[in-house]
Amino acid sequence: MNDDFNLNEAKKEEAFGLTERIVRSWIDAQGLSPAPPENIAAGRTMVRSTDNICDELADIADLDPNDVASVMLRMGFNLTFPNNGRHGWVMYLQQ
Repeated sequence: MNDDFNLNEAKKEEAFGLTERIVRSWIDAQGLSPAPPENIAAGRTMVRSTDNICDELADIADLDPNDVASVMLRMGFNLTFPNNGRHGWVMYLQQ
């Protein structure tokens, strides 16, 4: 019984590692980074929800939204909850 638990945990860790590599590669390819406050005020940002990210990467893998959110937090991205209802991750568009 304990071996099954360890096997399941190992599979979860492997899946999370895959999600992290995919999301990090996507962030780098898009030229995105966590938004510093001065760029938020200057309007040089975009907001993407976890579902948006999962949908965009769906042709690569079926990513777990909770894993994607964990990766985004680890990478230093902040959540925003503006009045327009478009909650999501604030991303800075690097130039």
